Amino acid sequence: ANQFGVIVSVEYFNFRPLRLIEQYLAGMFNILRPGGVAIFTFNNCDYPIGVDNFENAYYTYTPGHLIKDACTNLGFKIIASFDMDNNISWIEIQKPGTRSSLKGGQSLAAIKHLGEN
Repeated sequence: ANQFGVIVSVEYFNFRPLRLIEQYLAGMFNILRPGGVAIFTFNNCDYPIGVDNFENAYYTYTPGHLIKDACTNLGFKIIASFDMDNNISWIEIQKPGTRSSLKGGQSLAAIKHLGEN
């Protein structure tokens, strides 16, 4: 619990029914740190292309307004959502709280350009 600062899921929820997505969102809420963010794609059936994908058995039926309702009902804040013409829909949600880190010092590595000493 409260271990992750960011969760990213691409294409996974496109193949899951709404009730299972709600269970995963509840799990995400538990494992995200306060202020943590989750980003995921889904098949937004609020748009015709999403419904076409469902009818052709490509993806599951997940209306965007129900996904957003599930997020807010769990306590997430919706930071942003995007729906692109080529059937890519994703949403960014945040767990309430202030993001903090346990890092106590400088990193042990550096990025250098070739040719630098």
